Amino acid sequence: MKNLLLFLFFCISYNFSYAQKTEYSVQLGSGFFSFTGNGAATNSYEYSTQFNGNGVGNPLGKKYGFSIFGGGEFKHINKANFLYGAEVNYESLTSKVKIDTAVESFFIYSKTPVNATSYYVNKFLSLSPFIGKRFSHKHLSFDLKAGADLAFLLSNSLKVKYDENATEIVFAKDKKPVIDFRIRAGVCTYFKNIGLGIEYSKGINNWYTNDYQQMNATSSFLRFSIKYLIKK
Repeated sequence: MKNLLLFLFFCISYNFSYAQKTEYSVQLGSGFFSFTGNGAATNSYEYSTQFNGNGVGNPLGKKYGFSIFGGGEFKHINKANFLYGAEVNYESLTSKVKIDTAVESFFIYSKTPVNATSYYVNKFLSLSPFIGKRFSHKHLSFDLKAGADLAFLLSNSLKVKYDENATEIVFAKDKKPVIDFRIRAGVCTYFKNIGLGIEYSKGINNWYTNDYQQMNATSSFLRFSIKYLIKK
């Protein structure tokens, strides 16, 4: 990741004096966020204990939840149609886990089959530098981009929903990792001032925090966006 950021910085610095124009845009979007790896879960259990409080055994879901983001972008485009720039976005990303068991451990230990879903919501402020190449055809332009996400975790929460009733459970305050590093690539198509983008980000940080088990869970986000150029 460090080498990638240095490479992006070098490309931006080298091409800065050759910039032909600068574009600014705002964007909104949604997509499919989940966790991958042997530390991510499809099914888990809800627990309520005397000493550990309430929670979910493994909230790092392999299933997609409703995720949204929004922010702004700037990019420089030189005479050879090479481009570089950065995005800043606010992200609210959700993954899901099927809850099939409720465990209670106070004075008496009990396990009960249940039918519920947990929603793990992580909110980020992300900075995403990128480089790329623009291609044009008639009235359309296509931006191919590659870069990275530095997503700073602002907060997270966990909700378990039984049928029509939702019970809010506050997840552990140990918000690891503080920054989620992701490799990112995608394409955006523009017609006049309107752009449509599709991009994929793959995290490299391990979110699985059980020190007694050597398992891995990283973030995965397929995003779709609509962009509006406010300066071209």
